[in-house]
Order: sequence, then structure tokens, then C-alpha cells
Amino acid sequence: MRRPRMHARSRSWWRGGAAGVASALIVATIAVPYAANAAAGEDPVAIDVTGADIAAAAENRNGLTFKGFGVLSANSTSALLMDYKAEQPEKYWELLTTLYGGEHPIMNTVKIEMGNDRNTSTGPNAATMRSRDEYPNVLREPGFQFAADAQLVAEGDIHLSILRWATPAWVADKADEYIWFKNTVLAAYREYGIMVDSINPDYNETHDPKASVYKEFSAKVAADEAGYEGATNEDPNNGYSSPEEKALFQAVRTVAGDTVGTPPTTFGDQLTDPDDASLRDAVDIMGFHYSSADDQNANMTKAAEQLDMEVWNSEGQATFSNSADRPHNTHDDEAGGTGTGIGGTNSALEMGNWITTGFDASRRTMTIYQPAIGSFYDGFQYSSKELVSARDPWSGWLYYDAGLAVLQHFTQFAQLGWENETGDADANGIWRAIPQASDSELGQGNPPSGAREGGDSYTTLAAPDASDFSTVIINDSSFTRTYEITATDLDLDD
Repeated sequence: MRRPRMHARSRSWWRGGAAGVASALIVATIAVPYAANAAAGEDPVAIDVTGADIAAAAENRNGLTFKGFGVLSANSTSALLMDYKAEQPEKYWELLTTLYGGEHPIMNTVKIEMGNDRNTSTGPNAATMRSRDEYPNVLREPGFQFAADAQLVAEGDIHLSILRWATPAWVADKADEYIWFKNTVLAAYREYGIMVDSINPDYNETHDPKASVYKEFSAKVAADEAGYEGATNEDPNNGYSSPEEKALFQAVRTVAGDTVGTPPTTFGDQLTDPDDASLRDAVDIMGFHYSSADDQNANMTKAAEQLDMEVWNSEGQATFSNSADRPHNTHDDEAGGTGTGIGGTNSALEMGNWITTGFDASRRTMTIYQPAIGSFYDGFQYSSKELVSARDPWSGWLYYDAGLAVLQHFTQFAQLGWENETGDADANGIWRAIPQASDSELGQGNPPSGAREGGDSYTTLAAPDASDFSTVIINDSSFTRTYEITATDLDLDD
């Protein structure tokens, strides 16, 4: 579950180079129909996948590696998951294996929004520490146990990330908040054997991310010699339980942002300031929610491509309906007819367009869905805004939405995840998203507009050694679109 971090690092401006690969020229023409209408826009769409572009991307360790997808546990949306584990264990493990199992898992990340027993949107998340002297009860938060169980079925590492909504009443300042975070993280490690990989020390959906918060938190974690800090010096849990626990905690990475929409341009300008590296040295991951747009100075794109920093859709929308009910709908298809199939507003195809548009607009290479699993009672806010429905632990009923099949177009044909922070940049063979072979003509808002008009929407992923590639094309319209893909100087097998 851990990828060690370089502590004394300075994130300088990155310049990609090109390496030679075996020469190959392959041209393929693909028709992507939804119905037999005339094509919209320029047809065919030319996609050029070149060995030079892949070689340049392969030198980028973090910003262009395509990480994949994750589950967000928050707002009581995971409230019934442990009931499934207790009452219907076969269905619970089926769910975990479906999402996290296999050589090409659909999901590889769990994110937890820590709560303070107060309602946020769908419901409350229980506080792990209700007083300063309470040992963190991580059993109250189902996300920790879910992450530990996901790691049991996963073939690779699960990334675990946390941030908070409101703090418990005893937390009076950032020093108290740090204790809450740290003690909870260490308690989860001691209970489940899982270490949190990344933390956003600000609050969920801040409108004003402050550079000082991330700088201070990152420095504190990397230099933390105290370990667990109980309310008294006599607390038997004080300190680190082992050298491994200490090393893992000091390697926890810092997430910045988690704003609704694009982080403020002023924050992005600080991040990419060529004369002041202090913020980017403190921040490992930039995250923002829903909207795909970059800021007016393209700072998210710069962060990914030039600073080699991860950019996430750290809270995104899955399907906002049941795809099984969609195929025979009679909604206006925006082309003079009726019916949108599994596409249209709030659909599985719209969800796919968020992925392609997010990478094209702001180089987002991770999407975490709120919620990916709807495990709470019917009738609460945001019901059916999910990829898996798990509302009936008494029967074990599960519903897997077609949105999962959309994600599999990205996960099943590529190697997704993280490279190591040290050593060869492509040692793990994680596929890169290739900017020059990816595009979206759609709007960058929430949701992407223009899909029903047949706008271009595609993302190309490639093995760092140029031995293989995969182009995912989304057509959420009634127009037939034709894409001509040319592969040049790749080392492809016959």
C-alpha cells in the first residue's frame, strides 16, 4: 500500500526528451457508431500515436502516468458495507473482487472523508476521536476496513487517501487537527496493517486553499519523530510501534486543493512559480472536484507536464441514474430524434467523457467517485449516484452499473497505477496518457457539454516502452464518428 517518497526533494521544471524505438507505421480506421446518422464535425478524426511522444511521456514519472479510479467513502454512503460483510460475506467479497481484484482491477484507490458525527450531505461520518484522550476508534469508519479488505484481494498496492469535513469539537487549531489525523492514521495501521498514502490537511471543498497549510503539514510529517501522541506522557500507545511504522508515516504524501471546480489561479501561480519552489516541494498531488477546466494560466497542465506532479479528479460524479433503465428511453437525442441509449445526461457515457475531457483539459489521471458504492438506505440525498448499489444487506442484493464497463475500457487494456519515486521512471511499466494523441472538443464544466452533438472525445494510453497502446473513444451521440489512428515508430508485435 506504500510508495516511499523522497523527503529532501526539490521539484524543478521538467523537460522531456525522446528516445529511439523500433520503426513501425500502422494505420487503422475505426467507425464509432451510435446510430446511422451523418457524422458531426470533421470526419475522419486523425489520431497520431508516435514513438517520440511516448518516449517523452515515459520520462514523466507522476504527471502522465495514468493512475486509474477510486472509491470515495463519505457522507454515510458506506454505512451498510460492514453489514454486508457480516450478513452476506460472499456478496461482500464478490464486490471487493469485482472492483479491486485481478491483473487489471477497475479500482485501485480508496479515499475517506473523515467526519465529526455531523451530517454533511447524505449523512454523517463517525468521528474517530470524540475527545483528545480517546484512542482513535477506526472501527467506526467503514472506509478503513474496506481499504484493508480491498488490499487483501488486490494483486497490487491500494492507494489510501484521507481528508476531512468538519473537525471534532475538541479540535481547536491546526495543531490539534494534526494530532487527530496522525493518531487516526497510526491507529488504522496498528488495527489493519494499512498505512495512509496521502492526506489533504485542508478541509473538503475549500474555496481558498492556503499555501501555508500544505507547506507546514508536509514539513511536519516528514520530520515527525514523536509518533502517536496521547493526551498524557503515560499513554502506552505513545511513539512509533516500529521503525517501519515511522518510515511509512514520514512518507505520507500531501494533497492540495479538493476545491469545487478548478483551484484559484492565484494558488496555481504559486505552485508553478519558477522563482519559488516552496509550495511545489510541499505538494505531491493536486486535486479538484467535478469541473475539468484548467485555470486561465494552465497551471494544472504545467504541474503535470513540466513539474511532474499528479493531478486528480479527487471527487467526481459517476452515473446519476440506473443504466439498466436507459436503453429504451424516449429523451430528446438532440439530433431530431428520440432515445439516448445508455448515453445522455448523467449517464455512463457522460461519465466516460469526464475522464477524456479531464485529461485533455487539465491532465487529470485519477478519478475518485462520490460515491462509487451506494451502501445506504433508499431515499437519502444522492441515491443512485453510484457505480454499485449495495442497499440491502438482509438479502445481499447488489447492482453493478454499466458505468463499470466504461471504466474497463481504460483499465482492461493498460497497466495503470504508480511508478516508484526513485530509480528508472518506467520501472513499473505504468502506461502514460499521451497528450498529443488525446483530445476533447466537449465543454469543461459540470457536466461536459456538447457530447450529444458528436464532439471528439478520446484518450490514448501507451506502454512506456512503446510496445503497446490503447485509445479509448467516447461517442455519446447519435452520429457515426470515424477515427483514423496512425502509429509511427512503435515497437508493436505483429
